[in-house]
Amino acid sequence: MMRIVWSPRALKDYEDILAFIAEESPQNALLVEERILKSVALLTNFQFGQAGPVSGTYKHLIPKSSHFIVYRFRGKDALEIIALVHTARDWTLMKWIDTPDA
Repeated sequence: MMRIVWSPRALKDYEDILAFIAEESPQNALLVEERILKSVALLTNFQFGQAGPVSGTYKHLIPKSSHFIVYRFRGKDALEIIALVHTARDWTLMKWIDTPDA
């Protein structure tokens, strides 16, 4: 099975998203957390998504969520989660400092 690597940026995004949602509804934060983790796990078995913001990256919309995952493959055995992004953000203008092309 493919190993999952979270970049420091992705971990911060994850924590920030859940904290923001938990302010209004801790129950909804748990649902979003489950959807994020399920989507990440599915990516290790079924690689799908659209071309991402930087060459060699992909983005995948998290079902029933307003966020998507930006990820890339690290060789044949690792999938790196680069960022979690809200769909309302203009991600094309974001600085992708954790990517080799940035």
